[in-house]
Amino acid sequence: MLKIDKELFQWEKGRFVTISDGSITTVEFYNKKSKYSDEVSVENGQAQVPNKLLKEALPIAALACIDDGDNGTKVISRKTFKVLARPKPEFYVDDDDPVTPD
Repeated sequence: MLKIDKELFQWEKGRFVTISDGSITTVEFYNKKSKYSDEVSVENGQAQVPNKLLKEALPIAALACIDDGDNGTKVISRKTFKVLARPKPEFYVDDDDPVTPD
């Protein structure tokens, strides 16, 4: 139900999971250090893995969810993806850091 095309590596950006079930509307992502899950909408059968979760070599849990009307979201499936460690690239730009004007 939830798949990736290749292994996840630390410091990557713009990675997606593919969802094979058309009824899935959102995917929630988190790791063991997360206080909250990040809910990402499914578009064209894919959901983007939050870049901030790829900053650490920690497994990322992905929950495939459907909209359950007034009851909120309902989890249909769960999958954990390993994030392989690698050194931080020299010219990595952290998009999550606030930009400060000069």
